Amino acid sequence: MSKPEEKLQNPRRHHVLFLRHCVRSVKPTFSFNLESELGHHKTRFVKDYIASPLPQWGVPNDWCSPGSLKFLRGTGEYLMKHVFLSDSEPKDKDGKRKIQFQIISDTAHRDVDTSLAISQGMSKIAAETPSSRLETDGLSRINLDFKLFNPYKEGKNDPPPMCKKTFSKGRKHKDIFDRFKKVSSPRDGLYSTLKRVQKLGGTKKKGPLTLMDYVSNVTLSSHAIPQGPIHILKVIGEMMLYSRAMGDIDPVYLPDATLDDTYRILQWVFYLRSALGVDNVESASRGIVFADAVLKALQSRHLESSNDKQDFDTLVTIFVGHDSDMLALSTIFGLRWNLKAPYHRGKTGDDNEYMMTPPGSCMHFIHDFESKKVGLSYLYPVYLKESSNRKKKYQLNTKGDLKTVPMRLVNNTYDSKFSEDKSVMWFDSDDHANGMFGGMHVLNQELQASLQKYPEVLDCYTKFANESTAAISYTPSSVELPRETYDTEKAEHRLALRFFSLIGLVATFLVLLLLWSFKRKCCTSSSSYKKNIAYYKKVKTDEEVTDEKQ
Repeated sequence: MSKPEEKLQNPRRHHVLFLRHCVRSVKPTFSFNLESELGHHKTRFVKDYIASPLPQWGVPNDWCSPGSLKFLRGTGEYLMKHVFLSDSEPKDKDGKRKIQFQIISDTAHRDVDTSLAISQGMSKIAAETPSSRLETDGLSRINLDFKLFNPYKEGKNDPPPMCKKTFSKGRKHKDIFDRFKKVSSPRDGLYSTLKRVQKLGGTKKKGPLTLMDYVSNVTLSSHAIPQGPIHILKVIGEMMLYSRAMGDIDPVYLPDATLDDTYRILQWVFYLRSALGVDNVESASRGIVFADAVLKALQSRHLESSNDKQDFDTLVTIFVGHDSDMLALSTIFGLRWNLKAPYHRGKTGDDNEYMMTPPGSCMHFIHDFESKKVGLSYLYPVYLKESSNRKKKYQLNTKGDLKTVPMRLVNNTYDSKFSEDKSVMWFDSDDHANGMFGGMHVLNQELQASLQKYPEVLDCYTKFANESTAAISYTPSSVELPRETYDTEKAEHRLALRFFSLIGLVATFLVLLLLWSFKRKCCTSSSSYKKNIAYYKKVKTDEEVTDEKQ
């Protein structure tokens, strides 16, 4: 079926990025998830099993460090220079680019900080580019959308959830059991990896890990969760990579580990996530909401703006969330990607189902309105690589640069073609439905197929899909967390404000201590004075009595 002709108009492209937050501090706890502990979850501590000192993150659990935020500002610069201002992007007849941005973030602290850092990096390049060559809008605003990122969350202080889970535990468990059969475990066996960790970090009183149950093979409980010390590898792998990637942690975790050790242990992190977070009804229940938001954004030619002209060549929508969000989105669209070395560590074909999601990486969707094609790629940072200096175990990436690989569809029966540099996969279709043509039709067909596969998610999808036909206009109700706007000019002062707040607390404590000390001294002096007065009175009385007797 031929596509109807459409007069070319601005905008000519809409980029949608779904980005994972910063490198964060890691909480050093885990659970064995044993069958015998299903009714009473037992938290365990890494320090009780591994002797190596834990990293001193310098920030609370799950927060971005100053070093990781600096890296993300570099990532923002990279995106602006090499993606949104690349030679392939639209511009007017005078060579000027007009780009409108929209940043939508989850409300978690690390997500907001990530959004600010990315925005600052892009703003820096925009400010350095002559106004005759670039015009931007929206970089100073960040929208927080609790409902979009937490459609099912029911917390004590949270607004009422938008949706309710309707799937059974049995359905979820079956999906996960099936998924584990499909995903191969890392080529370095579980026992060998645990043994290597113990050699690098030493053993504490509750070890060694290699003498525990479930160390030979990955064994699932009746609740479809792996049992045993495999879970400590997830925490250790994160601490090894993150303590090195931050650039400001000394000493790093397991300092004697080689670069190869770090990436080999990290395979278990990605293995668990890819097996537990993809292609099950729970991930689909969250992914359907993100898929609806991405399709609406890609289809949209209009964003909320302070600029009434609306004559932008390019639109950019950036969602900032978590790796679980990205894997949930991949479940709905049937997307896969394979990162290159040094992340790639498996045999050929072994890691086709490993969707590695390093912090600061993102899924990239491009809708070209003129050709109606949709481009798919995955951008990711390589934090650590081999060093040419023999005295150093690795070279740290401090600039925020990204690598790019194409994303592909698992069930690709559509017209697809690589970009010239093989980094983007472009999709097209001669069919259309529901007002979607070309590549948009391809993504919508994948979404519809997921609704057939996971009918339990239909109700939530319908609520979000019918709420608004405009892109990403989930207007908060009176009982929801409001969408807040953050000015990036204030972001530079946040760290300083935290520092001075801490100084203020310390100063207050010292003042109270001095007052307490002064009061105590005064009371002591007063007490001594009273004792002296009493003593002199007694002496005087005794003298008077003696005089009378004489």
